[in-house]
Amino acid sequence: MSKQHKPILVVKGIQVPEELYEKLINDSTC
Repeated sequence: MSKQHKPILVVKGIQVPEELYEKLINDSTC
């Protein structure tokens, strides 16, 4: 994965930055 450009992931129809997406996963898997 290239850290130069952060791909936008579509989550539940919402475009979320990869960093935010990872945080959401970490929060969900407590």
